[in-house]
Amino acid sequence: SVSDANLYACGDALRQDNWESTSGLSSSELTSMLLPSTGEWVIHQSMNDFGMTQPGQPSSCVLSVHVRRNWVIFTVKQVIPTIMVTYGGLLSLLMDPHDHTGDRCAQILVAILIVMIGLQQDLGLGKIQYLIWFDYFNIVQIAILLIALAETMWVHRLVQRGEDGKAATTDRVLLLLLTLGVYPVVLVSMFLFG
Repeated sequence: SVSDANLYACGDALRQDNWESTSGLSSSELTSMLLPSTGEWVIHQSMNDFGMTQPGQPSSCVLSVHVRRNWVIFTVKQVIPTIMVTYGGLLSLLMDPHDHTGDRCAQILVAILIVMIGLQQDLGLGKIQYLIWFDYFNIVQIAILLIALAETMWVHRLVQRGEDGKAATTDRVLLLLLTLGVYPVVLVSMFLFG
């Protein structure tokens, strides 16, 4: 016997040990064996999409699996709540800027924090080294909320200067523009190009 000998290559690992018993399994059984139990992810095509590579250490192999999202579960559990939180932050613009500037800012900042938590959430696939569509989606939500925060600060500044008419007009126009114009267009474009 030779010590530290590489007795098999990574390409053969799928045919070794427990992987020999996968030939008779259905795709749902394979999915439950390899992916998180949340149902948000499914194997993209078939077991032919699996691959093994050796990263440089003879004693380790990296299993690659092509997966895709189950869009129904993902939409219900992730996208719709994020949209609701963002609209909750935007609807703070309905509060009177004379008396509730701090409340408006607080509601927008809480919405930003909730979206940021969603941005940092573990997807159950391990560490992903690049941005995926949902990351971009969350970044856009944060950008929209930051625009609303800047609008609140600007309106507050106008109120402090005694320009109440200009403040009310700016607040009303930007409320309608953000909630009924910009944000819906951004959402539709994110879904179309995502």
